Amino acid sequence: MPVFKYVGMVGSKKTEGEIQAADATEANRILTGRNIAVESITKKPKDLSFSFGTGIKTKDLVVFTRQFSTMLNAGINLVDCLSILSQQMENKAFRNVVQDVKSEVESGKPLNEALRKYPKVFNNLYCSLVEAGEAGGLLTNVLDRLSIYMEKNMELIGKVKSAMTYPSIIMVVALSLIIGMMYFVIPTFEEMFEGMGSTLPGLTQGVVDLSRFIQKYIVQILFIIIATVVIFVVWKRSPKGRYLFDRFVLGTPIFGDITKKNAVARFSRTFGTLVASGVDILKSMEITARTAGNSYIEAELLKARTKVSGGSEISVPLQEARVFPPMVVSMISAGEKSGALEDMLSKIADFYELEVDQAVGTLTTAMEPMIMIFLGGGIGTIVIALFMPMFTMVSEIV
Repeated sequence: MPVFKYVGMVGSKKTEGEIQAADATEANRILTGRNIAVESITKKPKDLSFSFGTGIKTKDLVVFTRQFSTMLNAGINLVDCLSILSQQMENKAFRNVVQDVKSEVESGKPLNEALRKYPKVFNNLYCSLVEAGEAGGLLTNVLDRLSIYMEKNMELIGKVKSAMTYPSIIMVVALSLIIGMMYFVIPTFEEMFEGMGSTLPGLTQGVVDLSRFIQKYIVQILFIIIATVVIFVVWKRSPKGRYLFDRFVLGTPIFGDITKKNAVARFSRTFGTLVASGVDILKSMEITARTAGNSYIEAELLKARTKVSGGSEISVPLQEARVFPPMVVSMISAGEKSGALEDMLSKIADFYELEVDQAVGTLTTAMEPMIMIFLGGGIGTIVIALFMPMFTMVSEIV
């Protein structure tokens, strides 16, 4: 749909921005409905740019929320905040979103409703917190909490991703290197071995046979690898596949422990932020479940929410789910009874974020020698196999 730039007046204040409409007449009608007296309206030329998804990074949203909170706290009104923020943005996609949100707010819509037009940018958690802040007159405090939450969550996700990415890259490089040696290097040595005319040692013969197999079926091997990856990705994206995979990961010795600790940290931080911002318990549990990052834990949290809606304490169904450690359940129970649930959740989140950080560091440190052993062992075996016939020949001469 075409985008139009407009300049107009809202009462005695001048305003400008962009709006999507079928044509200039419809754009004018929409703006008039928002109580904007249009002075000029022109069609915006299309940008010759390409982007994937929204083109808006989490870091952009974190900076926007932090600056938004600071400006509101300084006494700048809501519309002026949005106008200033949109003008200083380098990200064009985000700038257009904020300008449209500003126009919606100018026309009389609550901020949370304007944000909900862009669910890929402002998720349900974000909009629900803003709604609670508007309802309680605490929007500045809520945005401040939200920015802190997003900063901590982004840092936590970054640490976990880095821990998973490093060994994966090394393994791919190692396998590619070994296959490359089998396909390009071994054939050269094989010709030399044939010229020697002697019987090859068992290890060398095995490496040569494997090299011949790879050369003969390289296309089929690559096809099987690519097909396996594609099938796995498609299966994992399905609801059942994702549920089964997430449940499997939780049961693994090392990665399962990190995943559980990460889930506890995210649950506590998200749930605590929602409760502290005035969002009701049931809605907070639903939003927290959707942002758990693990479909198995999400299902268990939704079951717990159903039991809480029937009158149960939060800690009881969480204990039955057997996902959260006993210490976490006990602290949540104590927080419920003392009326300090959000404080207790904040302490749990701080503790488990530190636990995740330490677990990731331990994992990375432990995997480095294991990866080196795998890489060195694979390449070392090939090198030894290649030189064994030469050692045999030298010993026979001597």
